[in-house]
Amino acid sequence: MSKNIVILGCPRSGTSLVAQLVKSAGFDADGNGTKQLMKPNPKYNPEGYFERLDIVRLNDNLLNEMDSTYNFLNPPSINDMVEFSTSGTELAKISHELNSYNNWFIKDSRLCFTLHLYNLDNINIIKVKRNPKDVKPSMVNHYGDLFNKDVIQGPHKVSKIIFEQYYQHVDMCIDWQRKNIPSTVVNYEDVISGDVSNLNEFLDKEVDSSLINPKYRNYGV
Repeated sequence: MSKNIVILGCPRSGTSLVAQLVKSAGFDADGNGTKQLMKPNPKYNPEGYFERLDIVRLNDNLLNEMDSTYNFLNPPSINDMVEFSTSGTELAKISHELNSYNNWFIKDSRLCFTLHLYNLDNINIIKVKRNPKDVKPSMVNHYGDLFNKDVIQGPHKVSKIIFEQYYQHVDMCIDWQRKNIPSTVVNYEDVISGDVSNLNEFLDKEVDSSLINPKYRNYGV
């Protein structure tokens, strides 16, 4: 049976590497070539993010409607997520498109807070975990020192964040999203060491482990 995969994880947790591996197993990332993906970043994600721009933009809009002022850096509470509803046509359009075919995957950290709004059929969730002591410095490199001071991101001011609380909240939201949905937990440290057995078993396909570059162990840290 074909699987559709949603990759969830805290920002800078290794979701892009896992997405690259999922793609290597034959899963579609870009709507069979009809959707634009976010461009690679030579400094942070040289192989690419594997995120559809239309889904990233939609998730930003959904989070703004939840009064999350700057995407996932100011996340909504689970109560906000439960109580929020929308009748947006773009959400319905993307959900309908994804429900119309199989063997795809989507990845975007914002989905930790918006996935339930899509009403997707036949999905399986991969939760990517990385040691928090590596996640924090990677986030600081990527987004600025938002754990020690306020940060300006575009037109928004992001208030100082307590990392441990932020990380626990994201983790809790991921577990809420994957409740009653087939899922697995993939540890970044295992993958970067070349152990993809859990991933292969869950996908029921073989990923290309030659794509794993050991330099990614401390990438962004």
